[in-house]
Amino acid sequence: MTNKSLTRYVIKGKTKGSSTSEVSPVITASFEGSKDWCGIHDRIAFKYVTGPTTLMEEPHSHDFEEFLIFLGNKPGEPKVFNAEIEISLGEEGETHTINTASIVCIPPGLVHGPVKVKSVAQSILFAVIYLSPEYTKKPASIKSSSQSGQGKEKYSKYILREPKGEPRPLDTEEWGVGFSEKIIGSDMKFGCNFHFLSILGSHMLPDPPHNHECDEFLFLIPASYENWPELGGEMELALGDDWGKLTISTAAIICLPKHLKHCPAYMKSVDKPFYWGHLLPVPYYVSSEYSGEAL
Repeated sequence: MTNKSLTRYVIKGKTKGSSTSEVSPVITASFEGSKDWCGIHDRIAFKYVTGPTTLMEEPHSHDFEEFLIFLGNKPGEPKVFNAEIEISLGEEGETHTINTASIVCIPPGLVHGPVKVKSVAQSILFAVIYLSPEYTKKPASIKSSSQSGQGKEKYSKYILREPKGEPRPLDTEEWGVGFSEKIIGSDMKFGCNFHFLSILGSHMLPDPPHNHECDEFLFLIPASYENWPELGGEMELALGDDWGKLTISTAAIICLPKHLKHCPAYMKSVDKPFYWGHLLPVPYYVSSEYSGEAL
């Protein structure tokens, strides 16, 4: 497989249309590439938030699972999160405050919204993962409104604050957040696992060459929008039966249809720390080389 044919699996950050204007507090990270994501049904989208704003206006629900991820723009320093977000969950309008790196888990049918960024002292990264090829919403109304604290409310279990997997034996990586059956425990059931890792220095990822019985996507996301779509480093990934090398130095989403061989992944250079991760639409991580609970 030639390098040119390998690029069909990559959705790259798009320069035009990715405004860095200081007028808007929300900067959408736009991408260009395969419109059908090589047949993969799951999706991920990113925004950089620099000031108070409303990320979701109206309460609504979906027929699919959705995850709202909030991260600071300092990979390797997951405790650094200088923002406050208010989110409403359920038809009761139960409100929750997010002021740490967090994942909000939205099962099918759960009413959510609005989502308001109340304050931002330092820009944050807002990612949305949804298990559907189309983002469709069902309008909903709030029957009542309840102001909530943290910890004992009906919907608090859906907010995972600083969830992480098990430590990896690398000082050039640091967890951002992670999601899997093992992390969430037995209280909830969701059909995917994913993680956001901070890449801090050059290294070969410990994952051996492998493939999956399901689709997967990988992503490389700059911590900052300032030089979008420059990643701040360079990654080399082996793909396909002949392990052709794919080199990426910009923001990217890599689509891996089931059975497509991939890895090793080599972080060749890291001028600025960035985020790296994956999603598989199964509750815990399994591959042709690994079977067990998620990392």
